Amino acid sequence: MFLFKKYGIDGLDLDWEYPAIEGFPGHKYDAADKNNFTELIKALRKELGNDFLLTFAAGGFLKYLNESVDWDAVMPLVDFVNLMTPRPGGWLCNRNRPSYFATGLQARTGVCHQMC
Repeated sequence: MFLFKKYGIDGLDLDWEYPAIEGFPGHKYDAADKNNFTELIKALRKELGNDFLLTFAAGGFLKYLNESVDWDAVMPLVDFVNLMTPRPGGWLCNRNRPSYFATGLQARTGVCHQMC
């Protein structure tokens, strides 16, 4: 925490591609990584306390959303999630209405997320 305070760092953003599922071909992964990710978030929140932000980048596709993260355990511990999409604006958005994905995420988390 010394370096965070010394250099004015306001938090930490994780980018684990991807817990419990294959990302880049040949990339090692294990089903236990879903729990490992949760335990990492718990340990980081304990260390950071509430003085620093804790966020993570999430894959913007259903396999990731359904298999990589224990949302019920993780969401109370993080400040927000950065949703990765294939390109600016992404395939998750229609500028005139929320996407099916956004509706599904809202149903899973109880939170409405603005993605456009």
